[in-house]
Amino acid sequence: MMRRPPRSTLSSSSAASDVYKRQPEFLIENSIAQHRRMIKQMKGVPGVQPERLQEAMKIQHCALSLVGEPIMYPEISKYVGLLHQNHISSFMVTNAQWPDRIRDLAPVTQMYLSVDACTKEDMKRIDRPLFEDYWERCLGSIDELALKRQRTVFRLTLVNDYNIDNVRGYAAMVKKGMPDFIEAVSYTHLRAHETPEHLVCRLLLEKKKKNQIFMSQKFVY
Repeated sequence: MMRRPPRSTLSSSSAASDVYKRQPEFLIENSIAQHRRMIKQMKGVPGVQPERLQEAMKIQHCALSLVGEPIMYPEISKYVGLLHQNHISSFMVTNAQWPDRIRDLAPVTQMYLSVDACTKEDMKRIDRPLFEDYWERCLGSIDELALKRQRTVFRLTLVNDYNIDNVRGYAAMVKKGMPDFIEAVSYTHLRAHETPEHLVCRLLLEKKKKNQIFMSQKFVY
């Protein structure tokens, strides 16, 4: 997977800043090479089937997500075009703070808009935005998403006791943006450096156990 350069802002790190200066051809070529280099490390590992290893060499999807704000990359439309030329689908995740960039972005396979609150007060409290006009930017981003002729998604990051109760507010935003899909993402606060190691491990193991139970139930016929 190719990742994006921190949330709703440019990164101050030299590595992330360097990414923004790179040409899209360089990023595509090196991302593919790094992916294949990583997959090759699995060769000979017990249980790894040769045909599946070979299949994994071919990148099919690219998630422009997870860390940073990919839509701020000056050559993002060209980058997306190169992905498609290489038969790689593009999944763009962006914060609702860049309406002009959303408007000008070339078509992607699927466009996600992160929506962390449905009121101006909640957004300021939860996201701690950098821009004074953060709410206007959010509403403008939703308007631009509604005009996109491609698959669109609202990604709702829901935090218990913070932003989860105003159902009508979220419904109004969905009506405004008309996304094709709504993805609700839960948030669990866990600071490893402030939590005893045994508790961190137990929480992670419990999460893994729950996922395994869910998957086993899902595929039992």
